[in-house]
Amino acid sequence: MRKPVVVWVKRGLEFNDPLVIEGFPGLGYVGRITVDYIVEKLNAVEFARLYTPYFPQHVIVDEHGEVRLLKASFYYWSEPDSRRSIILVVGDSQAQTIEGQYRLASTILGFTRKLGARRVVCIGGYEAYVSDKPRLYVAGTDLDIIREATSIGVEVGRIGSPIVGLAGVILGIAKFYDMKGIAILVETPGYYPDIVAAKEAIIFVSEYIGVNIDVGDLEKYADKFSQTLRSLEEVAEELKHLSESVRLADRGRLTYIS
Repeated sequence: MRKPVVVWVKRGLEFNDPLVIEGFPGLGYVGRITVDYIVEKLNAVEFARLYTPYFPQHVIVDEHGEVRLLKASFYYWSEPDSRRSIILVVGDSQAQTIEGQYRLASTILGFTRKLGARRVVCIGGYEAYVSDKPRLYVAGTDLDIIREATSIGVEVGRIGSPIVGLAGVILGIAKFYDMKGIAILVETPGYYPDIVAAKEAIIFVSEYIGVNIDVGDLEKYADKFSQTLRSLEEVAEELKHLSESVRLADRGRLTYIS
């Protein structure tokens, strides 16, 4: 596997001008928690999976001892009358290189555009000291779509603030796929899974799409998510030590240049 690959899990779904909502791990895990929770509350159906060599080089072991590769999952939700549909994209990890981020973003946009999507909403964290209620900021590809978000009470992003990672790359290259997009960034200290920030993001998404999403179970969900997160962090720490060991071994190895 040399590039991202999308594997269909379920076919036969009807996509009607779908809105794409993306959430990957990042500051405070705001994007991942938000979209994961929305998937659960809407009973969205997984219809495709994305695998890429740009994810970290390990597998996840489940409670039965079975392993799986890190992946991004595409979920489908539609209103009962099928007037509109939503594609929710949740990832286990960001890509590990700059090239990987661009390839991952391109694959997500290209795949969803073929399904008729024209808009994408990226959810993420904004590193800040939060004394009370987290503030939400929006940045986007054009003024019209930004105004839609500010009409719900979100503030325009601060001048010069970079949007790092997949969310930023998706917005940056969206126009090449004839798509528009916004990033909703919620204030968070960034160093722990921020349920408070995720709650604000979920409330925004609920109002933005006009669908009631109950946030009452968020605390209970957080416990389950934290257990999974700890497992991923333990593996990441082991890989960090392994990489350091390999680097030190290479430093001590004799080499010849001719």
